[in-house]
Amino acid sequence: MLCAVQVELQKLETFKDMDEELLGYIKRVTHLDIVNCHKLLNCIPSNMMHLFSHLEKLSVNKCEYLEEIFESTDSMLQWELVFLKLFSLPKLKHIWKNHCQGFECLQYLNIKDCNDLEYVLPDVSVLTSIPYLWLIDVYKCQKMKQIIGNNCNPTDCVQQKAKIKFPKLLNIELQKLPSLKCFSQSSFPCYIEMPKCQKIIIEDCPEMKTFWFEGILYTPGLNHLSVKNTKFDKYEDVNEVIQRHNK
Repeated sequence: MLCAVQVELQKLETFKDMDEELLGYIKRVTHLDIVNCHKLLNCIPSNMMHLFSHLEKLSVNKCEYLEEIFESTDSMLQWELVFLKLFSLPKLKHIWKNHCQGFECLQYLNIKDCNDLEYVLPDVSVLTSIPYLWLIDVYKCQKMKQIIGNNCNPTDCVQQKAKIKFPKLLNIELQKLPSLKCFSQSSFPCYIEMPKCQKIIIEDCPEMKTFWFEGILYTPGLNHLSVKNTKFDKYEDVNEVIQRHNK
């Protein structure tokens, strides 16, 4: 059984720099902070993902040239990651480039000052891989266009169901995102269920014209909807509120 061990890595240039003693220690770590590692391009390379699959909390902060968090891999690893915090990563382009398989435990996504990041999740097809996600908090990302991208290939898009469900999503906070167009969009009209969602806050997102393009949103548990510091009735349609308020 793993103990709750936390370690902070600073100024690491490559994971190849870690000696066998440190690698052995990493295998027992549940909380990992990666800070000021300015020469890292991939946070967790594919050939070392097995060493980190037991992490419960990963925080990456102030890594100047980091471009990708989880390097693309076809591995069938099952991760224990619950919390993912990404702060001050100016060159970050992808969290997961193609997919996020094996991250069923992920609950908390907190992203701040990642100015090259255009989306958090590559497309809606990955939602089945993160069924327990309950918080999405994105703040001050200059190029963020969508929270969930639309990068699925044509075959996957055809296979998408007419209903998209976020079974556990509780809170959504989107702030200071000057390029954000929408939370997501569908390739065809669909029904989006957020049965547990209680709070949606949208501030300083001037280009956001709707919440979900080509989508009918169902949020029966919503009790706090705020756009531009204006609180709206919980029974109002989220898409309509944004369309009306950001004309």
